[in-house]
Amino acid sequence: MKSYKQHLETTKSFGEKITQKLKPVFRSSAIFTVMNDENLKTRILYMGYWLTKRNISEVGLLTTLRDQKGGILHRENYLIQSPEAREINIQELLDKIQYAEKKFIGSIELEIFSTRDLVFPYPAFVVNYYNDFGSGVVHTTGRIYNDFEDVKSNEGVLIEECGFDIFPGEAYDPFFTFVNGYIEKEDNILEIEIITENDSRYKKEINLGKINALEAVIFKFKEHLPIDEILGGSIGTVKIKHNLKGFFPRFIAGNFCKNTGSVSITHTYYDNSKNKGKTAYWTNEHDNILYDSTVYVPLFVDDNWYTHLKLYPIYSPSTHSISILFYNAVGELKGKIDEYKFVQEDMNNFISIDFGTLINKLGLDRSEIKGAYLIKNCDDKSRIPARLKYGLNVGKKNANYDLPTNICFASVVSNIKILDKKGTFKWLPILNQGNSVAVIENSSYIKNYDQPANLDVTFYQKDAEETIKKNYVLPANGQIRLVVNDELSTFLGDNSGWVTIKSDNPFIKAWYFEFNESGIMGGDHSF
Repeated sequence: MKSYKQHLETTKSFGEKITQKLKPVFRSSAIFTVMNDENLKTRILYMGYWLTKRNISEVGLLTTLRDQKGGILHRENYLIQSPEAREINIQELLDKIQYAEKKFIGSIELEIFSTRDLVFPYPAFVVNYYNDFGSGVVHTTGRIYNDFEDVKSNEGVLIEECGFDIFPGEAYDPFFTFVNGYIEKEDNILEIEIITENDSRYKKEINLGKINALEAVIFKFKEHLPIDEILGGSIGTVKIKHNLKGFFPRFIAGNFCKNTGSVSITHTYYDNSKNKGKTAYWTNEHDNILYDSTVYVPLFVDDNWYTHLKLYPIYSPSTHSISILFYNAVGELKGKIDEYKFVQEDMNNFISIDFGTLINKLGLDRSEIKGAYLIKNCDDKSRIPARLKYGLNVGKKNANYDLPTNICFASVVSNIKILDKKGTFKWLPILNQGNSVAVIENSSYIKNYDQPANLDVTFYQKDAEETIKKNYVLPANGQIRLVVNDELSTFLGDNSGWVTIKSDNPFIKAWYFEFNESGIMGGDHSF
């Protein structure tokens, strides 16, 4: 695991000093488990953002479809010379090779090549597992390392993977999945720890045995553990200690709905609960003008909708308080709870914040409240956890199933350098399968923040250069929600699309959601 500071330096983040020893990135890759049968399909979504964001004239894409054991089935290469939306449909690849079986489990590796520095070794691809009942989606997770320098910088410290929800009940089948690297060994050991919201804990060691090079592994918890007995009706979270090496071990994780075949997914993250070293923390030297760490989340709380924020027991130890402010769509403060929760140095609990319940207690109009802004105030300004990851769960009550989103995202630490940045560029897909909603928001760790944002928003359609352009002015702490209206529906047809957001404000962030009447939801944050 890299420290947060190393991450900023190697990704050439704004204001960071770049060493001449830094190696440029000419290969950027992703690898996903793919599942394709009569009940569930897989596709990969992407756009040619390299041309728009980095002004690279063209990049090459090599795709490799493998079977579950890692054998190559099919390869294709593409030259990307325009930014339009694109899609790789696994069923279409299987048809090309005349794959006869009805069920396919395997992997797809996507490698971007360039003669100019790509900066990030992981490209902006999205995997989408979908059917009529739901659409699970998550960005690039695992990848095969580029070289020994890449291995050394990422495997200096092996950290447990965690930070996702598992659901109880016969209807759900919690799992995680990864694709192995090129290292084969006989004993692949997992130590699984399950923690419930009631703070009960269960731990077991499991030997997966031999895993082939580039083998796709799907680990279903119920095949190894008495999950429903352990959870006792409570939602749980998991820590996964492993001895896997040779690939970036970020897992896709979530819950299958057994009755429908659909899935809600997210990705795992580092467990920093035992990481107390200096590099695990951030220092706020400007606490007179900056909060220590903040996060803004969009809320869906009217009618039967709910929004929960999950705080996982994965943070570097720190004593701090959390205050919550509630805003409407135009950024007006409608209510607040000062010091809602105190987190002690030794606190290691799995916590859920129910925003609808808090809004009711404040007597606010649930249909008006669209955003929650959380402020972390640390006792020690030199011990602000640099990696504060959360889970955003948006779901619907009284639906046939209750599988909300479980978006893994980070709180933002107070980086004074960003105040000098002139703008930002974000991009995200529109799945266009159920009810697609994108949320653009303008928030910052600056105290008394009042900076509006001018937005240039461009919509891209699949395999075509035609675009739709929109301009917006977004007030501080406000948000804009993009939905597939008549104009966009005609523009996209039955296909997915992409959205880019250029702004003169560096604090713009975005989210996208794919809601379904079944209650099985998908979503993620923007790139």
